[in-house]
Amino acid sequence: MSLSHLGRRCLGTILRRRELAASPRRWKKTDVTEGMSPALARIYGDKPLGPHEPPNGFLFNEKPLLAGEKREKEAWENTYVYGMLINFMLMFIVAVFKPDTSTYAWARVQAEKKLAEKEAQAALDPAPADVSDVHVADAQ
Repeated sequence: MSLSHLGRRCLGTILRRRELAASPRRWKKTDVTEGMSPALARIYGDKPLGPHEPPNGFLFNEKPLLAGEKREKEAWENTYVYGMLINFMLMFIVAVFKPDTSTYAWARVQAEKKLAEKEAQAALDPAPADVSDVHVADAQ
């Protein structure tokens, strides 16, 4: 099988799928495997690739409610909302209590160590006498 033959085959598949997408029958269950290769058609069979509904012009394909009607939540909505809430709370806690790994913090710790060492060294060694405070008597 040459490369040009393979390219023409792929192009033909793409064009067939575009034709299927433009056809008004695209939402029928039997049209799912029409544009597929025989191997994919065997895998998927007559199963639709997802819950297909034709667009009806409303947001999320949900018709507006009449006065006095209440929207029913789907089973996954509460799980999603509470799961996201817990995740955001955990991310906030981790962000607040994460260790400071910046170079500024590291340099500050090193400077404090050096300063503490110098102060400890100065406490052990007596300070040299200041020569300017000593009054020398005249030697005559």
